[in-house]
Amino acid sequence: MKFHWQIEEVDVQRIQAIVSKYDTNELVKERKRRNLAVSKPTLSREIFWSRLVACLLTTQQRSGPDAPISHFLNLSPFPLRLSECEGRKDLVEYASTTLKEFGGIRFTNKIPKELAKNIGQLNDQNWL
Repeated sequence: MKFHWQIEEVDVQRIQAIVSKYDTNELVKERKRRNLAVSKPTLSREIFWSRLVACLLTTQQRSGPDAPISHFLNLSPFPLRLSECEGRKDLVEYASTTLKEFGGIRFTNKIPKELAKNIGQLNDQNWL
């Protein structure tokens, strides 16, 4: 199989229009500032885990500022933080109950299984 991708001037113009349209958006400006900074923040196990949980939670469901996922991710203390999840024999049950009780979150049976699988893999010498 051969794939040939031909980019034409009209394609370039469309992309430039999208970039221009969102260039002053505060979220875009913040991400540019953070992602293009010379020095990057240290990535700890805790930060990595929280980002992994956020990725699993935001899969195929709304996660805008007013969505239940965003409110859940902003809880303090965060109920699915690493110190709460690591070493739990009942992680699937704990995470499922936590997500269901919070409400408005989809995949409350699937995500906890993925969390348990991921923490197991990370604990098998795959942490940063």
